[in-house]
Amino acid sequence: SEQDIEYVFVDGGVVNDIVNADAGGQYTDLAILNDTMHMVYFSSAAPGLAHAIKVSDIWTETIVDAGASVGWYAQAATDSQGRLHVVYYDNGNQVMKYARRNAMGAWTIRNVDASALAKRFPSIAVDREDRAHISYWVDAVTQVELRYSTNKFGAFPTTYEVMGTTSWGFNILTRAPLGIDGNDVVYVQDPFGFFDSRLFSRPAAGGVWYVVSPLQCFDASMAIDAANGVHFVCRDPSTNSVVHRRPSGGSWTYDLVVSGGSNAFYSDIAIDSGGAVHIGFKRDDDNSLNYTTNMSGEWQNATVYQAGGQNNGNYVAIAIDSTDTVHLGHYESNGADVRHFTRFQGRALATSVTLTEPF
Repeated sequence: SEQDIEYVFVDGGVVNDIVNADAGGQYTDLAILNDTMHMVYFSSAAPGLAHAIKVSDIWTETIVDAGASVGWYAQAATDSQGRLHVVYYDNGNQVMKYARRNAMGAWTIRNVDASALAKRFPSIAVDREDRAHISYWVDAVTQVELRYSTNKFGAFPTTYEVMGTTSWGFNILTRAPLGIDGNDVVYVQDPFGFFDSRLFSRPAAGGVWYVVSPLQCFDASMAIDAANGVHFVCRDPSTNSVVHRRPSGGSWTYDLVVSGGSNAFYSDIAIDSGGAVHIGFKRDDDNSLNYTTNMSGEWQNATVYQAGGQNNGNYVAIAIDSTDTVHLGHYESNGADVRHFTRFQGRALATSVTLTEPF
């Protein structure tokens, strides 16, 4: 079928493990709880927000919130109590929504923002008290707003904050990444200004947002390491190169990952237990899903998946489990497939890939 939700293990060949046939998946994200893989995505076949979990090599899918356009832009996070937190959009009703799955598998659903305005591309992270923090875009008619909401002080829906505005119009096709470090400091990137985007921070408990420094970083994703270091993967707009950036004093480091022409759309980033950076992204020039890492001390890149005539690598998601196994997911728009790739340590993603270090 051209609309299968698939788990794909690539190691000297491809093994497809069907999650649910003909699901028409889109907007996929990955999360790992106790080394169990969870996938969330919009299912156009069901339709609605879908959640799939793999236990004992068997995938089980549940429609969490049914509706013809419910589940757009799904993003997931986990907490210390074994719960899964998901933010997503109900396009038909213009409602940003939040769903939480407890350790027993029961779901609770709440509205985050039901204002009668179009919304896009949320991000979510969970603090040390297992409270959710969410950023997202809103088309406020005369301007586009970056909004922030949290259930830190009460259940959703809560009063949102407007963190910034722009008159660029609603053609914004990237998230405003949000992350929380080990000290419960919340970071949100505002890419409104394009050549003058900003990184905000403040304690999860509230207070005034502090602008860390200007940052030229577009189509970005954020990860925070064990030492509370903030990492971004993004696209350099002047060269269309994939770059890795970190704050350093009042400026930013610039680490070239893949040189020009690659257009790092839908990128995602994760940090392993040793501090190595792992990145998944779509190359727009050849519509391929790519993976790169600096495990060896130098950036090494390989094409993970490229089906002839297919538009691969949309809504890339990356996650790392307790054994430092890397998991990649993406949406293949021409076939409506959601695919999951696993890279075990010491093994290559595909037989055609040879690196000097295990990848």
